[in-house]
Amino acid sequence: MFREVHEEGERVASRAAGQILFIHIPKTAGTTFTAVLDRHFAPEEVCPAYYWRELLRVPRRELLGYSLIRGHFDYTVSELLRDVRVLTMLRDPVARTLSHHRYMATLGHHPLREAYAALPLPEVLEDPELSRNMTDLQTALIGRDSDLEEMRRQLAQEAPPLYPWENRPGARPPSLARARERLSRAAFVGIQERFDDSLLLLADTFDWLPHEGVARLNVTPEAGPVSLVPGEWVAAARAANAQDGELYSFAVALFEERFRAMKTRAAAALGLRPPAVGRAELVRYLGSRKGAADG
Repeated sequence: MFREVHEEGERVASRAAGQILFIHIPKTAGTTFTAVLDRHFAPEEVCPAYYWRELLRVPRRELLGYSLIRGHFDYTVSELLRDVRVLTMLRDPVARTLSHHRYMATLGHHPLREAYAALPLPEVLEDPELSRNMTDLQTALIGRDSDLEEMRRQLAQEAPPLYPWENRPGARPPSLARARERLSRAAFVGIQERFDDSLLLLADTFDWLPHEGVARLNVTPEAGPVSLVPGEWVAAARAANAQDGELYSFAVALFEERFRAMKTRAAAALGLRPPAVGRAELVRYLGSRKGAADG
């Protein structure tokens, strides 16, 4: 069953049953992806909480009434939801770490901005305080179980804001095996380096119309390609994100498998051989399938 929403003349639709959870891992094009997701839901269907400190103040009954929950959470949020389908985006961990370092060094309102800006990345990664959001963060957010009751107690005591990369008292440590298993069960796993293809796979997953001409949001100005970054920075980022490297490789393989399956379905529907199916054919396939479903 679908609920239709009309926005700027374009018809979009959201499923009325179950809930969708998007785990936004920082610096993986999540802000742009969130804007894409929001287009498919009426404003009242979207949970406004984007951070733990906001989400944990939402009564459970109210939380269960939202169709879309998205933000800087870890996988533990799924325990609070019903019939949940999990979505997330991953990025090459070296590129993600370089981007996050640059972002923190240029984020004017952050209390540690000057510290990030003053230190080269290898030194940042050696600092326990500064490196919390730069070491195996993707594995942590997917493979960790947070202690929700302890987090609520922290909020009640007006403790410092809760960020998704903090190690919290009582949390079960991240597990690479657990993160892989959860990704394999996720309804959608996108890849930042394949963003446009990821949007096609998203449309295929939820029977949505494909998205064209999506504006990129909250993009950190990069210093240049990874090939131009000092070798010691790249080596330090890779060493500090060994688990993320393995998880990313797993996610890419999973993405490729699902993308190939979509191309095979498109080829069969269009009467083509899979090698002949490119982006234009996928867009046509997804549009015709959505039209047939609406009809």
